[in-house]
Amino acid sequence: MYVMSRRLSQISTSHPVFEEDQVLTHRQLNDAIGYLDMQERLARIELAGVGIVCGLRVSLASDVVTLTKGIGVTTDGDLVRVEGTEKLTAFAPYRDVVPQAEGEGTEAPKGWFGSEAFELLRRPEDNPRGAKLSEFGAKTKHSLANMAVVLHVESRITDPDLCSGTDCDNLGQIASHEVKILLVDKYEADKRKETVATPDATARKLLGITAERALLPGVVTPTTLYTQYQTRCASIVEKLGRAFKKLSEVRAEPGQAILDDLFPSDPTPDWKEALGRYLTASASSGGGILYFHDFLKDVVETYEAFRDALLGETSACRIDFMEFPKYLLLGRLDPAANPSTTRTGFYPSCTTGALRGRVDRARFLAAKLDAMIKGFSGTTPAGTIHITPSAGEDRSLEERAMPFYYPASLHELWSHELARKGRSAWVYSYHAPTYGAQGAAASPLESPIGRFSFFRVEGHVGMDVEAAVANIEKKIQDYDLPFVVRAVALDSDRTKIWKRPLPRYTDLHQLHRLVRHGLAEQIEAAADFGERLETNVKEVVDQRRIVDDAAGVTLRKVAGEKRQTMAGSAAKASAKLRQTYSNYARSSSWKEEVDSITVAASELKHGLRDIAKTEFVTPIDTLIGSVHVQWMDWLDELVKENEDKADDKVLFKTFLADHPGLEHAGGAPRGGTLVLAYDASRKVVADFMLPYFCPEPEERAPEPPPKPRRPLPERPWLVYEKAITLDVPVVTRVERAREELRKENLLKAREVEEKVDLKLGEQGKTLDVLRAETQSKLLDYGRETANKLLEYTNQTHTKLQDFTAQTFNKLGDYRSEVDLKLRDFRSETTRDINEKVNLSKGAIDVFDRAVGIAKGGAGIEKAVLRAGSSVDIGVDDELLGLHLEELSTNTGRAKSVKEKLLDPDVSAVERAALERLLDRVEGDIAKGAADCATYLRDKALPLTKGTDGMVAMKVIAESVEQLQGERAVAAAKAGLDETGARAPDAMKSVLGTIACRIKARG
Repeated sequence: MYVMSRRLSQISTSHPVFEEDQVLTHRQLNDAIGYLDMQERLARIELAGVGIVCGLRVSLASDVVTLTKGIGVTTDGDLVRVEGTEKLTAFAPYRDVVPQAEGEGTEAPKGWFGSEAFELLRRPEDNPRGAKLSEFGAKTKHSLANMAVVLHVESRITDPDLCSGTDCDNLGQIASHEVKILLVDKYEADKRKETVATPDATARKLLGITAERALLPGVVTPTTLYTQYQTRCASIVEKLGRAFKKLSEVRAEPGQAILDDLFPSDPTPDWKEALGRYLTASASSGGGILYFHDFLKDVVETYEAFRDALLGETSACRIDFMEFPKYLLLGRLDPAANPSTTRTGFYPSCTTGALRGRVDRARFLAAKLDAMIKGFSGTTPAGTIHITPSAGEDRSLEERAMPFYYPASLHELWSHELARKGRSAWVYSYHAPTYGAQGAAASPLESPIGRFSFFRVEGHVGMDVEAAVANIEKKIQDYDLPFVVRAVALDSDRTKIWKRPLPRYTDLHQLHRLVRHGLAEQIEAAADFGERLETNVKEVVDQRRIVDDAAGVTLRKVAGEKRQTMAGSAAKASAKLRQTYSNYARSSSWKEEVDSITVAASELKHGLRDIAKTEFVTPIDTLIGSVHVQWMDWLDELVKENEDKADDKVLFKTFLADHPGLEHAGGAPRGGTLVLAYDASRKVVADFMLPYFCPEPEERAPEPPPKPRRPLPERPWLVYEKAITLDVPVVTRVERAREELRKENLLKAREVEEKVDLKLGEQGKTLDVLRAETQSKLLDYGRETANKLLEYTNQTHTKLQDFTAQTFNKLGDYRSEVDLKLRDFRSETTRDINEKVNLSKGAIDVFDRAVGIAKGGAGIEKAVLRAGSSVDIGVDDELLGLHLEELSTNTGRAKSVKEKLLDPDVSAVERAALERLLDRVEGDIAKGAADCATYLRDKALPLTKGTDGMVAMKVIAESVEQLQGERAVAAAKAGLDETGARAPDAMKSVLGTIACRIKARG
């Protein structure tokens, strides 16, 4: 049994002092040497550190244990060195018994390994009981993979005295310190792993936390914004509460004295209580909740910085000498095992410069954390805006400017670096004037700002948005600051927008201007044509070309009144339409003027319908059929939609969708944008930033001023002189005369019947006598009526002859004009010219046949009546023949138009014109069919086979069956139903059959 010597088991506080001629004893010499050895060991431990300094790595390969060179220090102060790499191939049992420790009787000291330890050897022959490592498992029943390597300092005192039975020479004792490389079971090694309370160990027990961002999507109003931030703040406070609770638990553990002298009592309960109080108050702080969120982020960052300063700090102050007094654990031989679990670490002294700075910084941050939590103020300053150069969140909190919500006194604890240098007054802050800031912090915007990547903007929350924007923009201009400011409405109602986007004159406005001026041109042309038409009406009335004087007076009055209405409305509407868009948009009364002139133009055309024949489209027709008014409405809607979209871009929700990088940061970065959010009362409630430049949209080129009204373009004389022909048609005159005569006959018949009835009552004659007298008188009246009709017919023939002569003269002039214009227009549109020629020829044919009637008299042959006609009707009644011929002609025209519409090469413009023409021709067919049916009813023509009535009914049926348009079909059915309602039963039946076929076809 040997004695294990631990030099630091008892610390010597004294040493012998030698005097001259002093007789020295062995104890005095040993005490002096022992004191020096003890001080040297203490110096290693307290001033340098303990544990494995470097190297001393072990590995197992092919039954060879490799130990690299290295150095370490035990807690007994032993300096353990391995000069070079050792290759160990053998082993031997280390001890069979537990040695006696110095001063401790037979109890094994801490760190001693029992009988199951094995010494590693270079060769088997180095120990009498040595064996190869390849035999380790067979001889020890252990696996090398389950073993750990230990460097053990075997300190012993031996006595080499040689004594005999009669003599003993005292040679003195020898103290030896031999390093042994041992193998021990991994479980035994785990029990001997040191447990040193270091800052790093403390930090690893603390909880790591992160702050949560407030996400803005879905935020539309201040209430939703505050709710989002309130939720995030509550979550962060809860996390901090858990972290502080864990800090309190770790602080109470033995050996955790890092904060004891800084906080005599546990500060975490006060911290949690303050945070809970602030959270409750923030619910009613409005925009202050955003700054409370900033404050919580600061607290989390400071806490994490405190924890980070401790992580990796393994220094130990006054380590226990009994942790690993005579050994160093080198790790397990299993390569898959974690080496740190059974390997002694290195614990440097607290006197090391770099390490000492980390501890000092951690203590500084703990004090700062306490001051931040206790000094936070949720009151937002308003009215005095300060812009302070700062840094972004990519830099540590102490490198940024100190926010306004901390007290001015916190500047002394804001920056560890500045406080260490005694320059806390150089901290940038909103409160810089309060604590007498020095250096550039005293006038930050007048000092160089090139090193600052962020600018804090404070004091604007609660201000009127217009005043806040003006104040910030002035500072930006006065100090040449590298960011811009925008304002957005935190509302979904665009009427709450304080400052709308600048007006812009776009291509859509240009198109709007063209349509406005085009409509004005149409209105002015229609008014001008109406004036000329009034002149023409007065001329034909004065020339007695209108036979009916009363009608002439009425027509002249209608033309004058409607022309005057058109002129007045046209002047007002044109003036309003030719304004700039901004003036135009202020009033929509132009629509009333356009409606007025359109109605007046329509009434003018309708009022002249009996004497006016439209040869081709006139300016009035162009205005009536114009779609420019609808285009104006559509363009107004499009412009309004664009303006609304532009307004929406300054609503928070739309602005966020366009700029998803929007985030609250308490200011704006260099080259970025500060975005102020205001509520319905125009008060700033929050601020956000964009990391890029986003100024107000630039104004486009302004709308050009309205040009002076140009004179109307000179139109062809034909548009004004020949577009409408004014005269009463011959057929219309004859029909009017016959209608008047029929009315007169009916009146006379009623008078005769009344006289007969009176006479029957007075004289009491028998019915037969009365009937005979009545028949006699009716015969006389019939003869008298026939004579009058013959006389009237002769007069009519005379007038027709005069009219025919005038007509021939006009037709000659008209034919010359038509031939001339046909040649002029042939190069323009062949299809339109052909249509006009056909219409002209049809008119000439009608006049030719009318002349024939006038010349031939009542007995004219039907062959003469149909001279020049392309339609063979085959009826004896002349007027009925004219009706049927007109109906058949229109039917042929409709068929021709339909065939043209089937042509795939017809352009869209031509197709639209053909569809309008077809609609008009079908309307004429519907009216002509009704007129023919009415004529048949009034004439009471028989409907038997081969009669004029049956021929007419066949033509009517064939014509109306060709109708396709809904309006034409409805008009035809309505006309036939109305005629059939007062017709005899036979005719009513035929008309009913035709109407049913129309209905079925429709």
